[in-house]
Amino acid sequence: MIGPDAAAPEFGASLLASLPGSVIEGLRLPGSLFGREALRDAVLPAELRAAIALVAEAAEARSVPLQFVARPEIYTHGRARAWLDDRIGGARDHVVITDGRTLRTLPGLRNHLFFYPRGVPAREAALRRLVGIVPELFGGLASQINGGLAFRCGGAWHRPPPTHLRLPTTPPLGRVERFPFNGGAAAPPEARLAEGPAEGPVRYVPLSGTALADAAFLRELAREMQGALFGGPGRLMLELPRLDGVPDTAGRLAAAARALSRAPVPPSRRAPPGRWSWSPPRRPGFG
Repeated sequence: MIGPDAAAPEFGASLLASLPGSVIEGLRLPGSLFGREALRDAVLPAELRAAIALVAEAAEARSVPLQFVARPEIYTHGRARAWLDDRIGGARDHVVITDGRTLRTLPGLRNHLFFYPRGVPAREAALRRLVGIVPELFGGLASQINGGLAFRCGGAWHRPPPTHLRLPTTPPLGRVERFPFNGGAAAPPEARLAEGPAEGPVRYVPLSGTALADAAFLRELAREMQGALFGGPGRLMLELPRLDGVPDTAGRLAAAARALSRAPVPPSRRAPPGRWSWSPPRRPGFG
């Protein structure tokens, strides 16, 4: 059945959460159960770190203790489950933070889906495949956090009840690298290296894997980029996409440049004929 309108989730006396197995494999943890402090120095994708922060902030706002379980699939029954139940403080809720490849629920608890890599086509495709394989597992979810998953099973549409989590303040971004926009030979000299926002409005466009696969979006973005290069008002700032399997900045730049190179450049009275490109600077002193 279609779930109710989204609301803030209500947790019990304590809260349990789990991370994707692919992430757990690369971490050094103090044990099967651990707190958020064990993840403080871990190298994690920004989207996953934001998801963890959302869950932790929600637990803290409700004065609910939060623990993470490393391998929930081990604790589904028997003596292992009894060991877990003795240590989770009467938790009734389990937040399954997933990258779309697995959904490791705990029987007897209210399981909440938190799919964090939204906008990454490979991960969204993995989630769709998983729903097709085990739809009954998704049908038993208590809620989905910040999601809109709906699927057919048994001839009917199902949608885990949506719930919303929000951070009270925007988390710090950490170190930010800015790369000038290289307009190539077609651009006037003063536009070939735009080193950052100048006075006037700045249009900010976050990119994602889904955006780079959208031909209509890329055509419109190409028009905006051309306008920024050839005398348009203000500046244009693009956020590089966070792509599955492409953690380094050079790879993200290359992916964005390849996608933009496939977008037909619309005709412009301002722009002279020729090709333009988007690339990081080649001279020292930037980044």
